[in-house]
Amino acid sequence: MRLSGDDRTAIQDLVSRYNMAHDTDDVEGWLDTFTEDATFITGRSRREGHEELREFFLHGGERLPNVRHITYNSVFESIEGASDRVLMHSDLLVFRADDPPVLVLTRRYHDTLRRDGGEWRFERREITAD
Repeated sequence: MRLSGDDRTAIQDLVSRYNMAHDTDDVEGWLDTFTEDATFITGRSRREGHEELREFFLHGGERLPNVRHITYNSVFESIEGASDRVLMHSDLLVFRADDPPVLVLTRRYHDTLRRDGGEWRFERREITAD
């Protein structure tokens, strides 16, 4: 499937909403970027569905104050036979917004996106160190 310009814009908006919600501790906004049956994988941890994702967001580890997530270098892959799903691989930088900014970590996202109710959402999101 070749993504339209509108789909690419909608997916970029999804990524931006995810980052902004994460950085402002907006759990509901963050959850809205995932399908109800989403899977979220970080390292050896796997969460499925909104309730497990909510628990992870609220209590899953140390929350660093004043951070900014920057997602870039997004590359899309088609899923054969799927008109409402696409794979996306992206790089991630997380900075603490100090003066000067401090790099906290770099990671890579491996995502499956699904059009859900007319909106693109994360069906599966995996964060890796590769």
